[in-house]
Amino acid sequence: MVAVYKSLLDKAERRPFKVTVIVALFILLPPCFLRITHMPDEGRYAEVSRETLVTQNGLVPHINGVPHLTKPPLYYNLGAAFLFLFGIHIFSIRLLSLCAFLIGLFWCVRWAMKRGGGKASLLGGMIGATIFQSAAQAQFADLNMLFSFWLMGGLLLFFDALERPENKASWCGAWIFFALAFLTKGPPALMIPLITIILFRLVSGRKFALPLSRWILGIALFCLIAFPWYIWIFLHERERLTHFWFDNIFRKTVLGEEKGSHYPGYYIPVFLIGGAGWSFLSLSELISNFKSRRKDLKSAHPSGGSPQKDHGKRIVDSIRRMPHDQLWLLCWILATIIPFSLILAGMISYILPCYPAFALYLALYFARKGEGFEQKKIRRTFLFSIVFFILVVWSWSLYGYVSVHSRSPRLLSLFPKRLEPSWINRRIRSFGKESYLLIQFDYFTPIFNFENQRNSVLVWESVNSQWPPPPNLRYAIEELQHHVRNNRPIALIVQPHNYQFISGEGWENLHVYFRGEHFILLVTDSLGAH
Repeated sequence: MVAVYKSLLDKAERRPFKVTVIVALFILLPPCFLRITHMPDEGRYAEVSRETLVTQNGLVPHINGVPHLTKPPLYYNLGAAFLFLFGIHIFSIRLLSLCAFLIGLFWCVRWAMKRGGGKASLLGGMIGATIFQSAAQAQFADLNMLFSFWLMGGLLLFFDALERPENKASWCGAWIFFALAFLTKGPPALMIPLITIILFRLVSGRKFALPLSRWILGIALFCLIAFPWYIWIFLHERERLTHFWFDNIFRKTVLGEEKGSHYPGYYIPVFLIGGAGWSFLSLSELISNFKSRRKDLKSAHPSGGSPQKDHGKRIVDSIRRMPHDQLWLLCWILATIIPFSLILAGMISYILPCYPAFALYLALYFARKGEGFEQKKIRRTFLFSIVFFILVVWSWSLYGYVSVHSRSPRLLSLFPKRLEPSWINRRIRSFGKESYLLIQFDYFTPIFNFENQRNSVLVWESVNSQWPPPPNLRYAIEELQHHVRNNRPIALIVQPHNYQFISGEGWENLHVYFRGEHFILLVTDSLGAH
């Protein structure tokens, strides 16, 4: 088995694109199909995309009939297009992330081939496809994968333009990709490239041989593509923007005023863990190089003098002697990790844009080590990364699938908050009713909307505390009771601590179909539940 595995890797250098796509699809397609919808992020991204499709409003994203302006609309518009083409299913919206990931991998393979030949291209594809966090996000409905793709394209094209100033197409392409990233996630699309450029200029000491007219052209292209929507939305939704972008986004991500906030520097261990085997191989190589250089430095000072000044100078010189493509990638990694490590947010996918640079850096580094470098380490790390991904992601996907498709809810008890919504949604769909009221009581969860393909009527709850749902999507408890007495088809989702408010006299037509730790599903007789 080991011999066959080694033989396949040896032959794969001639077909890096084919090997990359086979590895990526092998590890990603099963969880893309099987894994249940993740709460709350996947449900929210998928539901906003569904409502974009239903309302055909590509300018103002909505969730349950209320404007949702935490992000620009590009991701939701593309998500709506995928739902239109492939059907309203969670796989359709995941396919957007998967496509961005695969196209990004092909780009990495091609870029590495131009820079380091066949070995670098194969390594770029293998490493990029098996970095744990990147691969995990590729089978996840999340705009950070699309954002990472736009940013990767922009930064690779920008470096190509620096290397060949006469290449106007790469320069214009870079600014177009930055603009698309800005329409996907906003300010980070400028922050990461700007810090990368400044770091590279300071560390390399290299001057950019580009005329002022070229910079004006690039910035003009960016403004032409990125700013019209921001100007329009500011003119039409100024009050909501203030709430979402300052009260919501700024306080949540920068000031850490949310439940999932973490400590400064949080993203450094996230990066190391997210890289899994490749991170630890990099650390091992870094420690080995440090020891080797320290030994060389000691041998250069046999008298026992203080080598600190020479040591610092050698470090600076070694960085400046680094190939400029590797130095650019290193600045890109730092420009992603350092700023996010200074804020208090806890979303692990924020540093996703650094992983393409990490894969390419390792590919070029190992390819340039020469034939004498120990290839066993790379093979073992590659095999470990695949096995680790399968054990973690496939196992969870299979467990969730079996639990949700089981008629008995007993398997839900291990991860009730993650599994109960999908189990409830499957049961509601099994009733076979097209016309019924989906009602959420005192707690709104977008996953129920998406999987049942309709907006929820809310009781004692709103999507956003500043703006209530439209009148047709909110009930007082007396209205709900009126519909229950008339035995209207209703699927009502409530948390256990609120069940007391919808039981007893006047609620006789409402029956508990499922009682879980976090959610209770109640249905009326007319819904057809048995």
